[in-house]
Amino acid sequence: MDTIAVLTGDIVNSQKSIGDGNVRLLEAIKETFTEIETATGIQIPFEMWRGDSFQAIIEKPEMAMMIALQFRAGLKSKTKSKEEARVLWDVRIGIGIGHISHRGTSVASSNGEAFVFSGKAFDLIDKSRYNLNVLTPWNDVTMELAVSVALADVIVTGWTIKQAEAIYLHMLYEKKQVKLAERLNISQPALQKRINEYGNYYRLELFLKRYKSLIEAYAD
Repeated sequence: MDTIAVLTGDIVNSQKSIGDGNVRLLEAIKETFTEIETATGIQIPFEMWRGDSFQAIIEKPEMAMMIALQFRAGLKSKTKSKEEARVLWDVRIGIGIGHISHRGTSVASSNGEAFVFSGKAFDLIDKSRYNLNVLTPWNDVTMELAVSVALADVIVTGWTIKQAEAIYLHMLYEKKQVKLAERLNISQPALQKRINEYGNYYRLELFLKRYKSLIEAYAD
């Protein structure tokens, strides 16, 4: 059986995006997943339900945390109007790592260990103050990640729209600073402040590297 990752999530404060705002939010969710797929070359089958919830399969579990944070950055960056900016679009995500026992024709019809862990990880979010959680079949890995995930979530939750936009583009395309600064119409020093000084992405990178190495070492 293959080891995969499953992301179970829902939109934070989605009830505040009604009417046209809700339509734009749903479009932003689909657009963000598509952008990540295109940039990473990783297929991300996902399904929405209840209007504000989703589940996605990540074939490469070592990339699941990166994709989850890319998704949060992308969604935050797409919060455009002044009204929405009071509460940035964000998502709670439970990541489950494990085997898949049945691959159906849809995400909803598939099942296995990864789906169980993802659901449990998501349910535990309700009992915490964080918007991110991960469960794996390996207790020592899960215990180590529990601490670092909580700290990573603090960083991501604190991003502004401009910080999220710069970090999202940096994560997706890893463009040279000069090109990214030109795209955002800001100076390179201003870009560095958005990404690292205020966005703390250089600290987040350490966490992402550790996560990737752990999952690669333990996954089949």
